Amino acid sequence: EGAKKRMEDALAIEPRHTTAHFNLGSLLASEGAAAEAIPHLQAVIGEAAHDAEAQLLLAQALVATGDDEASLTHFEQVAKLDPSNEDAVIGGAAALVRLQRYSRARPVLEAGLERMPSSGRIAFALARLLAACPDTTVRDGERALELAELVYAVDPSHRHAQTVAAV
Repeated sequence: EGAKKRMEDALAIEPRHTTAHFNLGSLLASEGAAAEAIPHLQAVIGEAAHDAEAQLLLAQALVATGDDEASLTHFEQVAKLDPSNEDAVIGGAAALVRLQRYSRARPVLEAGLERMPSSGRIAFALARLLAACPDTTVRDGERALELAELVYAVDPSHRHAQTVAAV
């Protein structure tokens, strides 16, 4: 609460203080107050659109408020600014899945896996999409099994075993 108050005080003195907006937005988002965090993160991006961390926090806050559509722009921007950001790939693809844009989610995950071939998180997400997508034109059981087995070999968890079994 003390940190939040100090940042609010700083913004009362200097309303365009990017660092105060970022810190307050980050703090609010971490407390579950995504709707309150959004204007602060938007203020950061208004001054520093190249700030991948602010873009990602804004995308995640938008998702938390149920605005998957608006989050997509920011997830895409993070992926451009930081091509090795797993959270941008996973978050963007998950938003597309929730929006039932499965045929757009697949290339996001495939491109992410191509950039980060050792990412178990992306491989797992792609395997699940390819195995169980409601849109049968997106499915690819053979590729899903290959990915699911690779992920399971590295981390033989119950969750990963379920994906192998689902294929």
